[in-house]
Amino acid sequence: YDKAGGGGGGGTGAVFIVVAIVGFTIGPLATLVCVMFKQSRKKQKDSDYSKQQQQQQHEIIHAVQERKSPLKSMILQSIKSMPRLFWLYSFVGMTMYASVVPFWFYGSAYLQRSRGLSLKSADALMVLPEGAIIILSTPVGILVDCFKLGFAAQQRALGVASICIALSYVLLLSGVLQSAMWGVISLGCSYAVANQLLWSAFPHACPEELGSLGAGIMACLINVGATLVPALIGAIRALVELPETADIFMLLLLASLALVAAVVSHVSVSRIIRAERISSGYEEVNEVAAFTNNEEEAEILTRNII
Repeated sequence: YDKAGGGGGGGTGAVFIVVAIVGFTIGPLATLVCVMFKQSRKKQKDSDYSKQQQQQQHEIIHAVQERKSPLKSMILQSIKSMPRLFWLYSFVGMTMYASVVPFWFYGSAYLQRSRGLSLKSADALMVLPEGAIIILSTPVGILVDCFKLGFAAQQRALGVASICIALSYVLLLSGVLQSAMWGVISLGCSYAVANQLLWSAFPHACPEELGSLGAGIMACLINVGATLVPALIGAIRALVELPETADIFMLLLLASLALVAAVVSHVSVSRIIRAERISSGYEEVNEVAAFTNNEEEAEILTRNII
């Protein structure tokens, strides 16, 4: 990029060439994954694919073919069948991504204005958030598996990581740290942990039979937030004369979104705890009813639990 003359010369062309080369590798890689998947499926069918599973698949296919309801109603019915907990989880993901992704667009210019960094130094710092994901994602995933963290524990940790994202913006805005590098590192590490905990909790939040639909909804929502927030920041910048004022608004907005993600993740945990309490309570009610054969006492206990 530098040797080609930067943004004023052929540097932009060099960037597009590199991106195109990386993009063209997606096709062969996807084909390779498809071939490997088909081979594994073939081995599975040859080894342990039972007649009962085959019969179930035939029944599902037949039911889909016989279904007379229009496609629109089928889609709406599928979306309505998603549990409320999944929507809370998705909202956490949307706000968490919306609190970080816009900083990729505006962060370099902000660091140049507020800290007097060169374009090259500011862009180098903007690599840190994604670099932190490369380094921290696997260790965080290993810890989640080793400690067998359930959905509630993962949401608590995600809430803490989201609070750390907000604190990172406060550190950058306040100028407490002499070097902006530490604020960006804090932001990158917090985002890496939050990102990993968000996706590791997906199987707990989304029903297995609706996994593809849930993945589509998540992909939609996280990009909704990551699209609307930069547009809002850009609109505010167009209205505000002083760039420094717009920078303050931007960081406060991003920090607020991170705090919203933390609060909603806590709400998700509360719903999980309440559901577990009710579930265990109903088991106790059944035991009381079976032992005493007193339906009135069991009904009173049920109302107290709820």
